[in-house]
Amino acid sequence: ASLRFSPRRWWAIYTSVATAFQVPTTTELAVPNQSGLDDQLDPQRAVSYEAGVRLHRQPAVSGGISGFWIDLDDELIAFEVEPGRSDFRNAGRSRRVGFEVDWQAELFDGLRWTGALTWIDARYRDYRVSQTPDGRYDGNREPGIPPWQVYLELLY
Repeated sequence: ASLRFSPRRWWAIYTSVATAFQVPTTTELAVPNQSGLDDQLDPQRAVSYEAGVRLHRQPAVSGGISGFWIDLDDELIAFEVEPGRSDFRNAGRSRRVGFEVDWQAELFDGLRWTGALTWIDARYRDYRVSQTPDGRYDGNREPGIPPWQVYLELLY
């Protein structure tokens, strides 16, 4: 569900709420060193919230800023069962909070500059597997999700 309000033709304020789920793939369902599928693995579910402002000045400049909040349940986590061999489990809940600024500008006829800057804080809220050989992970950052991402493109 989303709402958009455009007080002027060149700008808009919006907000949205969405749900999603991701079923385990056959790779994630495979049981290491055994045949068959892991019937204990559940789909990962998410609820996301976003709000922002978009500016649009045709044809020269457009862009926006938005903030987002994503709560994930039953997050699918890979772990190593032996060197070079991975398995997957539902490890609990996590939260991803962040913002993004993006822009597109026509610098001159035929040259377009596009960019985006994204910041995200992705952390485990409740690592359901309460104790692993390496300890607890509640409150830790999620591996593999960089806190900053910058995208720049010049197109001629």
